[in-house]
Amino acid sequence: FATYFVSFVVKVPKRNKKNPHTLWSGFCHTKKILNFALSNNTMSRPLAERLRPQSIEEYIGQTHLVGANGVFRKFLDTGNVPSFILWGPPGVGKTTLAKLVATHLKRPFYTLSAVTSGVKDVREVIESARKQSLFQQAPAFLFIDEIHRFNKSQQDSLLGAVEQGIVTLIGATTE
Repeated sequence: FATYFVSFVVKVPKRNKKNPHTLWSGFCHTKKILNFALSNNTMSRPLAERLRPQSIEEYIGQTHLVGANGVFRKFLDTGNVPSFILWGPPGVGKTTLAKLVATHLKRPFYTLSAVTSGVKDVREVIESARKQSLFQQAPAFLFIDEIHRFNKSQQDSLLGAVEQGIVTLIGATTE
């Protein structure tokens, strides 16, 4: 049983010169959507969270990944998702894409930040995923933001769980 890491590049869309009021937050939203989000009664949530797509069909851009022939579309159709790393500048939709994959496949989704999490946090998530896996056949997703900041001991604490298929690792990095 081998573990494969697949790396993807998330492209940054070009600014729309015809409509200077376009908002770029990992995906393109027009002024109309922005006005809807501001008028919505969910003002306690940050704007980016209110505009975040709720399904893979709502995800705009990255057609090389989520389009009809995209690799993520194939992952979602088969349900067979390898561990992977998303690379790109801040705000292009790495976290959103990871959440959408987990939501679409109805699998548990755990999130850690490599900046603020230690070995203890990694072990706690793995233990939770291990308990969850007793009731589900498909492994939980573990999303690690800024994964390039993980030190050796953090990496070592994660390796066994990924190799054993307890979690499917999704990393996000800007470097």
